[in-house]
Amino acid sequence: MKRKLKRILIITTIISLTSLFATLGSSADSVTLFSGTKRLINDLTVWAMGLLPAISAVLIVYFNIMKSQAEQQEQVMWSKRIKTVLVCLIVGECAVGLVQWLTSYYGG
Repeated sequence: MKRKLKRILIITTIISLTSLFATLGSSADSVTLFSGTKRLINDLTVWAMGLLPAISAVLIVYFNIMKSQAEQQEQVMWSKRIKTVLVCLIVGECAVGLVQWLTSYYGG
């Protein structure tokens, strides 16, 4: 029951945000605040696309160094951390790509 309620809430939120963006997008070119915010979001996503892989690479190198110095039981923990970093990298890059795609819908 709770799962169904959460799903309905998520779907309703997505639909309402989509209609809100469509309403803002119809007059977005004439609003200075919206065009400045759009440029800010584009700049942040470009930075995120560069920083996410760099930070992930540093963390993976660090975790591999710690894994090589650890005992057998601790190596499993470091392997899990490496997998977590990779999953977070993939999710983060997908989220940034989605934000870029949404902002490109409203123009440059």
